[in-house]
Parts: sequence; structure tokens; C-alpha cells
Amino acid sequence: MALLAASVAPGARGVEDVYATFERSATLAEGAWDGYKVFIVDETQVSVDIRVSGDVDFYVFTPAQLDRYQDPNASSFPAVVTLEKAHRFQYNTSTCCRVFVIDNTARSPTGQTPDGPEYYTIEITYEAPTAPPTSFVLPAWVNWAYPAAVLSLILGTTAWLMTPPRRHRHASDQLKEFLR
Repeated sequence: MALLAASVAPGARGVEDVYATFERSATLAEGAWDGYKVFIVDETQVSVDIRVSGDVDFYVFTPAQLDRYQDPNASSFPAVVTLEKAHRFQYNTSTCCRVFVIDNTARSPTGQTPDGPEYYTIEITYEAPTAPPTSFVLPAWVNWAYPAAVLSLILGTTAWLMTPPRRHRHASDQLKEFLR
């Protein structure tokens, strides 16, 4: 596990950059939020699992959407994913620069009303990209049947091409030969 430098301390209003597998437990004060910006390279799959002691709001933002969320004058804010009034959040992505926010404020009119500090644990797991299969799996009989069919076709075609054309005799010649 790698612990990376945070731009703002956990529990304060801010976002921490995450570049590798990461785990943290912290207390989120009433009226505060924490954010984690996940950076992804090479189509890596990232799993995020957040567990909280009580109900809070969870948001997944793009950096532009986060700016709107942080604007105190904004009447609303868009999000990639919204889960309000929940105590667990799980999400998988391979898209870079998503910001995961744990919200213990009354920022959303439909969200959770804070009722004190909340304890949370966040786990961010980076998984290596999986290579696509190089070929599809064929039934076992194809291993011998397909080459045998191709070989038969090649040999048959070669024999047909190598055979000299037959000379056809005229019917009257055949009749004369028959009558003899």
C-alpha cells in the first residue's frame, strides 16, 4: 500500500490525489467533506470502497464538476454518480481523474442532514489491466478436423488439376466399336 502526500489534510475541505493502492481511516467532522482524486494510466481498473459509521452523501465528480460543487454560490451541482443518505459506497472505474467525495454537509437539498461527526474507511485498489484474449477457444475436434479438411481440399484440387483431360469419342465411333 502506498500512502501519498495530501494537498489538504483529511477531514478538512479539500481533495487528496491518489496514484496507487491506498487505504485510510478518518473522522469526518459535521459540516465537512473529504475528496480523493484518482489518477489512472494504461486502462487500469480501479475499485473504490467507502464505509462510514453513519449516513452521508457520496459523489463522483469530474474535476470541472468538483469546481461547481465547491462554489458556495451554485444552486446545484452535477455529478457523474450520486448516492445520498448511505453508509457504504462501492464503485469501479477505468476513467482517469474522477474525484470521490464523502459529504457530511447539508450541501444537497435532497441529501443527508449531518447529525455529528462520522468515522469512515476508504480503500482504493488499483488492478493491472487485463490483456484481451489473443484468440478465441475452439472445440477440441477442430484441432484435427480443420487441418484434415484443408489438406483433403488441397490434395483433391491438385489431383484434379494434374489429371489430363479425357478425350471424348463421338457416339458413332462408340457404336461402331460396340457392334464389332
